Amino acid sequence: MVKVLQVMGPYEKDELLFLNSDLQRSYIMSLQNGVSKTPISKVFKYCSKDLQRILQKMLHIDPSKRITPKEALKDPMFNSVRDAELETSSSFKVRVPIEEEGMFDYAEFKNHSLSL
Repeated sequence: MVKVLQVMGPYEKDELLFLNSDLQRSYIMSLQNGVSKTPISKVFKYCSKDLQRILQKMLHIDPSKRITPKEALKDPMFNSVRDAELETSSSFKVRVPIEEEGMFDYAEFKNHSLSL
């Protein structure tokens, strides 16, 4: 997340209003302490310009402004590997527990991720 903040941020508090709680906004604000904006070409210097461009679109912190996977697959960068007949979309939305107030338990997450 710090690398994302390095490329995309730092963010002002009003840019994080899409987050559901003050706790989430405070967490992001705390992560970016001491982080200064760095051009994506410096952070991902071994990636092609096309990949850097699409990464910038994919890394936007606000989901309403972030490119969707479906939009990303339409990017010309994927023309050489695209097979429209094999591409499908999910019929349902995926919810991430951290998006809902009180549903994210860091201790549980840490225990689960360490057991993988």
